[in-house]
Amino acid sequence: QSIDGFVNDEIPASCGLGYYSEGANATASAQSSRAVISTCTQCPPHSTTLTMASTAASACVCQPGLYAHEQMDSAPQCRRCPANTNCTSIGVTLRSLSVAPAHYRPSQLSNMSKPCPHPSTCAGGISASAQYDRSSAATCALGVGVTGVYCMLCVDAAHFFDKVSARCRPCGGAVV
Repeated sequence: QSIDGFVNDEIPASCGLGYYSEGANATASAQSSRAVISTCTQCPPHSTTLTMASTAASACVCQPGLYAHEQMDSAPQCRRCPANTNCTSIGVTLRSLSVAPAHYRPSQLSNMSKPCPHPSTCAGGISASAQYDRSSAATCALGVGVTGVYCMLCVDAAHFFDKVSARCRPCGGAVV
């Protein structure tokens, strides 16, 4: 028999925000007052889902002010954002953790934020690679000609980093 268009007294019931159901859609029996959804699991503390009807623990994301330490197909372990990082949006992960200007992170796999040796060369932002990448200028200030984690390596191999001006200079020449 059909009740409100549903067969066998079952009503499809998707899990609400902050909950997920492993596998297919969660359902509740009409005999249970149409309110109990026993197959929905709440996300871990300080996390939620971005949409209703989430079907995996990996759909849980950390709330603002926290970041998800790396996890594989499981609910996140939300941790407080380290000093000099930006976690103001929902769903920040270790890989997307942004550093403040004048700071750097050694890689996307590190949660450490350290002051740049030359603050004017580090613009902040998200590290481009999970491993050290000499050619990455993702968090370096534009127009200075620098690259690397500390933003002290010159893009042009015929240049050197002048610590006094905090810029790259041609070997034996003027400031670039």
